[in-house]
Amino acid sequence: MVRTRYVCAAQRTFTVVQRYTLGAFVCFVLAPAAHAEPPRDALFEMTQCTKVGDPAERLHCFDAAAARAQQSPAPSAESFGKPPPPAPELDKITAPVRELSRTPRGQAIFVLDNGQTWRQLDADDVRVMDPAPGRVMRVTIERGAFGSYNLVIEGRNGVIKVRRIQ
Repeated sequence: MVRTRYVCAAQRTFTVVQRYTLGAFVCFVLAPAAHAEPPRDALFEMTQCTKVGDPAERLHCFDAAAARAQQSPAPSAESFGKPPPPAPELDKITAPVRELSRTPRGQAIFVLDNGQTWRQLDADDVRVMDPAPGRVMRVTIERGAFGSYNLVIEGRNGVIKVRRIQ
């Protein structure tokens, strides 16, 4: 009898776990898809135009949808299945430093004049010296290996490992 009760309790626990798993699946996967906005393609826009009551406004809506449909290139059979072309990426940027500050651990924080903020990695032990009074510090940041970024201060030797924080 004890063994039977244990098997039933285990089966009941498994059923509850299955229920929670199914509920989580529905909440996190299916629910956002149900509330997603419909695609804004030409057919969708034209079906929206059929709901306009005034004939002049409806004609204007159809004309605008047709003009947008002509601007978008039609997909060809040759491009089917091909990945989209990669977006051009910058390999490096050069900018003057607007503000140089330090973390409590002494790591440098560079605020560039373009608004970007870069922070020296904790594992990097290079000591960054303040610029001479009246001089503007210029830096070049370029891609490193494995998704890292290297910062070089103009006129100085050495590479500082950084990551962008803003």
